[in-house]
Amino acid sequence: MIKIYTDGSAAPNPGSGGAAAIARDEEKGIVWYWFDYEENTTNNRMEMKALIEALKWARSENLFAVPIYSDSAYVVNLYSDWMFKWARAGWTRSKGARVENLDLVKELYDLSFLCSCEVLKIKGHDGVLDNELCDALASKNTQKLEKLLKSEDIFKSNEILEEYYKNL
Repeated sequence: MIKIYTDGSAAPNPGSGGAAAIARDEEKGIVWYWFDYEENTTNNRMEMKALIEALKWARSENLFAVPIYSDSAYVVNLYSDWMFKWARAGWTRSKGARVENLDLVKELYDLSFLCSCEVLKIKGHDGVLDNELCDALASKNTQKLEKLLKSEDIFKSNEILEEYYKNL
């Protein structure tokens, strides 16, 4: 069974941000990973970007019901509930307030019809390996990343680290 984990960050918020996603097959280990960095962004935008990339990958692999775990209550609520309400209300929130990050919300909305993945809340910084790996990649925490990857398949660890260092 494959599970996907996502995370995003910005420090300060808003500021320099990162996003990451990892898919793990219980038998094969890490089968896919993605990360990216941006300037002048927010943690919510980066959380959404990580989820978007995870959904795109799941769709490309014909994985229509893979669970996706996020430590962002905002993203979990947005994906499972809020965006559908906002769409019915003409992309406005209660009392006509505008929807923040509408470009990404609409992209998630469209992807939700192409992939029936469930997005589940996971507690952050609680020792779940793939959540911690995503956090390390998204926050550019090199020490944490290197320590966590020591427990991984050496080829995949070297591949991730090589790409990571190219993007610093």
